[in-house]
Amino acid sequence: MLIAVTTVSSQPAPFPTPKPYHPPVDAGFRDLPVSIVRGDCGVPSKSFNITGTLNVPDDLAPQARRAGVLFISGSGSQDRNGFSGPLDLGSWELLDAVANAGFVVLRTDDRGVGGTPVGPEGVQAIDIGYSALISDARFALEFLRNHPQVDSSQVFIIGHSEGSETARILAVEFQDTAGVVNWSGTGYTLVDTVNRQVLESLVKAKVGGKVIEATMKIQYEIMNATKDGRDPDFKIVPKARWEQLATTRKYFHEHANIPIHEITSQVSCPILIVNGAEDFQVSSEIDAPRIRSDVESGGSGRDVSFKIYPGLDHLMKSCGDKPCSLARYYEDRRVDPGFINDVVSWLQSKARFFTETE
Repeated sequence: MLIAVTTVSSQPAPFPTPKPYHPPVDAGFRDLPVSIVRGDCGVPSKSFNITGTLNVPDDLAPQARRAGVLFISGSGSQDRNGFSGPLDLGSWELLDAVANAGFVVLRTDDRGVGGTPVGPEGVQAIDIGYSALISDARFALEFLRNHPQVDSSQVFIIGHSEGSETARILAVEFQDTAGVVNWSGTGYTLVDTVNRQVLESLVKAKVGGKVIEATMKIQYEIMNATKDGRDPDFKIVPKARWEQLATTRKYFHEHANIPIHEITSQVSCPILIVNGAEDFQVSSEIDAPRIRSDVESGGSGRDVSFKIYPGLDHLMKSCGDKPCSLARYYEDRRVDPGFINDVVSWLQSKARFFTETE
C-alpha cells in the first residue's frame, strides 16, 4: 500500500518532475478517452464522471471482442498512467505492455486527479471512505464488462497495493472474473499494515525501546479508536493529533472493518500474487504468503501463481546496489521487464481471445 507516498507526495521533489506520459512509438493499440458516469454517490440526484483511457488493439475489428483488463491503482491520488505529482509510479509501463499483447485495457484517473473530480458537488475529501473507492472501481469494471468490444466473461483485474485488495473484493462480487493480478498487495487490513509500517520505521531509525513503546501506544490507540468509531483515550492521544486525522478517519474506519481474510478465501478465479523482495511497505515474507494461504484455504484446486522478485521494491523497480527507500520513488527508474513479461504471459495463458464478429 502506498500509504507513505500519500505523505511524501506533498514535499518538494528532490528529482525532476517526470516527463508526461506518451504511448509507445510502436504501440499496437489506440487510445480512446472515456468518461464513466458514476451514480449512486450517497448524495441524492448527484453524480460525477470518472475519466480515463481505453486501450483498444489496432487489429481488433469494430464488431469483434477481446479479453479486457481493468487496472486499479493503490492508495494516494494518481492519474490513469500512474503519475502522482512528481512521482512516476510506473503502472503505464505494465499497462502499455498488456495493451500491446492484445488486451482491451481500461485505466482511470483517481478522484481529484486528471479529469475526475473529488466527487459530486459539495463532497469533500473527509466524506470519502474506502467503500466509495471500491464503488468507483465497480463502476469502471461494469463499464469494461459492458463495452461492445470486450468479452464480459474474459475480464481480468490488475490491482496494485490497495488496489489489489479492491480487486479481490470485486472478484468475489463478480464470480465470473477471469483472473486477478495481485501486485504488491497487503494480506491484512490497512490498520494492521500501517501499524506494522510505523513500528518497522521506528526500529529502522534505531530509536530507543522506550520511544518505540510510547509511540506505538499512541499509534495503537488511534487505530483502535478509528476502527471502533469512537474517540480515543485522550490521556494517551493528544487531541490536536486526533483532530489532524479527521480527513482520513472515515477511510481508515471502513478499511479496518473489512473481513479481508474471509473475502480473500472466496477468490475462486485464477490469481497471480507478485511482490518485490525489497518492498518495505508490503512484506513479501508476511503479506504475499498470507494472501496465498487465504486463497488456498477456500478450497482445493485453486489456481494460484506466486512469485517474489529479488531486488525489487513496492513498485517492482530495481533498487540496484542502494537501499530501497521512499526517496528513491522519485528517481527515474523503470519497472522490471521480467515482471512485466511474467504478468503478460500469465494473462495470455488464462485468456481466450475472441475476435469473431457478432
